[in-house]
Amino acid sequence: MMVDKVEPSEVAGVFVVYFKGLEGSPLVEMKLELPRQLLMFKKGDKVTLELAESPISWGEKSDLHLRARIFGLKPIEGVSILYASAGGLQLRLSFKESSQRFQSLSKVYIAFKIMKETG
Repeated sequence: MMVDKVEPSEVAGVFVVYFKGLEGSPLVEMKLELPRQLLMFKKGDKVTLELAESPISWGEKSDLHLRARIFGLKPIEGVSILYASAGGLQLRLSFKESSQRFQSLSKVYIAFKIMKETG
């Protein structure tokens, strides 16, 4: 995924991070609310994302871990949109319809890793 933009939300101290899926990714786009203290993403960052139905191990492989509760799933024009809440902050993931495997009211665990530029 790539960070498309980062902007302040209507809530003081909370930012919205917009991600776009890279070619070949089952994830089309994602919108994530984060408090200022956890905001580590900037426009143009390439990010790997791991989604799981069970907890993901902490370690050097990830920069941020979230646990969220899915509160809605909605298919729209060939895309399946997953709505979730992580500690009251909203998360929206848009998948190519056939790749979405989660169910409403279940937990989803997410690990983010910012890819470092080499050179």
